[in-house]
Amino acid sequence: IRLEFRANTFAGILGPSGTGKSLLLGCLATTLQPTSGQITFDDDKPLAGPTLAYYRSRLGLVAQEDLVYMALTVRENVRFAAELRLCDTPTAQLEETIDGVLRDVAMTEHQHKLVSVLSGGQRKRLSVAIELLLRPGLLVLDEPTSGLDPGMQANLMDRLRGLARQGITVVASSHTLDTLHYFDSVIVLARRGGSTTCVFQGPPAGLLPAFNKRDLADLFDHLS
Repeated sequence: IRLEFRANTFAGILGPSGTGKSLLLGCLATTLQPTSGQITFDDDKPLAGPTLAYYRSRLGLVAQEDLVYMALTVRENVRFAAELRLCDTPTAQLEETIDGVLRDVAMTEHQHKLVSVLSGGQRKRLSVAIELLLRPGLLVLDEPTSGLDPGMQANLMDRLRGLARQGITVVASSHTLDTLHYFDSVIVLARRGGSTTCVFQGPPAGLLPAFNKRDLADLFDHLS
């Protein structure tokens, strides 16, 4: 496959289960190493050698499983992460940074709640807030809306789109087509001839016409 993610946009990786969405994100997040091919960033910098550390310093990664402490409050979780990642930052500036990331994900009003009482969507927004502490240039999320009801999905996707408008390139995988319209561009993976390939890359509005389908349900059946 040959793909391009444009800076400061919200890109979605879609496709049926088993088509390699998480595998592709793993390569982007450098947790997996491709056996062939090349990944470059900032136009032509290779994702290897001396530029790898810089790339990782500009990367935020939100896994499917929320890695947060259920017995702590929202703010305590963010502060704990901030003290680890921004250990040389003065206390007053650290608190300002925490306030900022909580505002970015609309969690200020929930900051003193225990994580154990939060909804799934709120926990996911907390995970995003923690990754925003270092103001990443690229934020990668593996199926962030999995398990969320439609309202929570819409709220989270709206927040992620807002982050892209603030200058962060956001790439998220999804197993559903319900939130398609939130993306600036979509990449669709599917099985063809016994292997996975990219069958579409472009704006969401062009997806149905590209496959001559009437609705998303027909399209998903076709891709499967």
